[in-house]
Amino acid sequence: MNAMSSMVMGKVKGVLELRDGGNLDHTLRLWTIVALCTLIPLPFSSLVECGYDLPKATLLLIATIMLGFLWIREGIYKQGFVLPNKPISILVLLAVVSLAISTVLSINPLRSFVGDFVRTEGMIVWIAYFLLFFLVSGMSFTGKEIHLILKALLLGASLVSIFGIAQFFGVGSLAVTMAENSPFETYRPYSTFGNPMMFGQYLALIFPVSLAFALMPGPRNRFMAVIPIIVVGSALIVTFTRGAWLAAAISLIVIVAVYRPKIDAQTRRILLATISIFIVAAVILLGATFSRDPSALSRFNPSEVTFGSVKTRLLTYEVAVKAVKERPLFGYGLENFEAAFAQNRGDAFVSAARFNEVSDRSHNIVLDLAASGGILFLTFFMALIITVFLSAVRSGKESMAIAGILSGAVGYLVSLLSGFSIPGATSLFFIFLGILSHRAMGGHIVRVAMGDIYRKLLPVIATIIAGILIIVSLLPLMSAYYYMQGENLRRARNFEPAIEYYVKAISFFPWYERYYMAAAGSYVTLYVEEGYGETTISEAKKAHDRAIELDPYGSDILFYGGLFYQAYKNLDPEALNKSISLFERQLIIDRYSIPGRLALADTYEQAGAPEKANRLREQAIELSARFGWLNQPMISDRLKDAARKLQASDPSNQVAARYHRLIANQR
Repeated sequence: MNAMSSMVMGKVKGVLELRDGGNLDHTLRLWTIVALCTLIPLPFSSLVECGYDLPKATLLLIATIMLGFLWIREGIYKQGFVLPNKPISILVLLAVVSLAISTVLSINPLRSFVGDFVRTEGMIVWIAYFLLFFLVSGMSFTGKEIHLILKALLLGASLVSIFGIAQFFGVGSLAVTMAENSPFETYRPYSTFGNPMMFGQYLALIFPVSLAFALMPGPRNRFMAVIPIIVVGSALIVTFTRGAWLAAAISLIVIVAVYRPKIDAQTRRILLATISIFIVAAVILLGATFSRDPSALSRFNPSEVTFGSVKTRLLTYEVAVKAVKERPLFGYGLENFEAAFAQNRGDAFVSAARFNEVSDRSHNIVLDLAASGGILFLTFFMALIITVFLSAVRSGKESMAIAGILSGAVGYLVSLLSGFSIPGATSLFFIFLGILSHRAMGGHIVRVAMGDIYRKLLPVIATIIAGILIIVSLLPLMSAYYYMQGENLRRARNFEPAIEYYVKAISFFPWYERYYMAAAGSYVTLYVEEGYGETTISEAKKAHDRAIELDPYGSDILFYGGLFYQAYKNLDPEALNKSISLFERQLIIDRYSIPGRLALADTYEQAGAPEKANRLREQAIELSARFGWLNQPMISDRLKDAARKLQASDPSNQVAARYHRLIANQR
């Protein structure tokens, strides 16, 4: 027993003394980073709404809080805080300050601060990114510690890659379930990221690291180190994400250009074996995809530049550029791109895109940050990245590990030129930047003299604050769980218990407008179908009003609010005026909204303004005819009714006559 205890204690001591001197705080920070690198791609859950990004963002916040607490504790005990290189610290400070100003001046400051319900990347998460970089770049890592971090990265990446490959082959219950346009979409795995493009971006970050790890010198089984390359690379292939493929190719060029590895006999055998296995895997995986659905070849068709997803993406960029010109300095605010996009999209995009399509991201990190955070924030952010990259090139020449980390960061940044930031990968990107920053430029210590009482009291205060922050960071996840339970009950038409869960979700996190909209819809159903009293519809009114208050630029929020006041005008003598105001605000944000125009026309008719109503109906028909929407299922019946009302008002109405001619020709 004593021998066993001694062995266990020896193992624990070995873990805690990775560094000479047994610095416990540093070691705990190191293992927090190791845990984050392994775990950040893993969490997802069907038990919570937005179950792919929100769990990862929550893990990021908890890990960052823990790192900050350990950094403060170490600084108190040593009476000195290790900070990044001074120019880097200044750039981080400027980026954070410009982001804070952008948030305050945004079209919806609360949304910019807490983040969107689905994407979760508000100012809180971006502060966590910068804080993570700041804390990592203040740490000095030995070669052994960097090796440990790389192994942690590859462990997590291998697990999610195996999961993705299993999805591709439809193993058991893991088959892909997000088919959209063709059988091809049923085979694109998304693993724990919820989207093949996001999964591909993560793999583009990891793939060059897996290669660098295999080529690193050291006494180990280097053929075993090839396994992550094969697994990660195979998963990257089956995502069929062209931007990620390009990013991975560029990152490999960066490794060769920076490190220029010496190809000895063993390395040559490893490379040849890797390339051979990779070619075989690529042939099998691509062949399986093309045999299932030959239309997958269309992703390599140059005509997509003029017709297809590439054309839509380019038109999205044009809209984003227009949005940047509207608010150049501080942008629309984080997580407000959807409203900016709706306001600035033009005929070219509407003609090429699906009916009523808007985007919450431009699919280009430069345009996303410029439109959301403003050119000032983008400038400081890119200056930080370029400074770190240029300085890291020198260190990469001396270390294959650093070359791999640099090329992974470059690869992810390239993938973001046709994608968008996600917590599961961007957090790792900032860890990479932190490691590169300290290795290339070092840091500096700020000495702080403290009395004994402060050295004893401040760690206690820091512990309490860290505990509170961790609890607070869990609230969005808890609220999303209760919201999902409410949604399941609503779908089963159990509206009263569903409302109870929505109320619980609101009590945990009262700043997501979606919770209030769900509650409002359930209250209305209880009133209409179950015969509940006036109190129920009053609660629905409060929920609608709160949702509009939280998201005054949300097109759907304004539309459904307008419909509510139109339907329940007996609640308020100003109900019709409120309905008109909400619909008009919606049309300012989205001038292509056909449902909004038709609903506003009905409200004007109820308010005794038939001329305005008919003018809006004519506009709705003309817009629909211009973009080929006359037979669009979502609006075809409403357009038919609008034409009927126009003819009833004026039998010689030219717009109604043209509508009937076009419908007859399409038949």
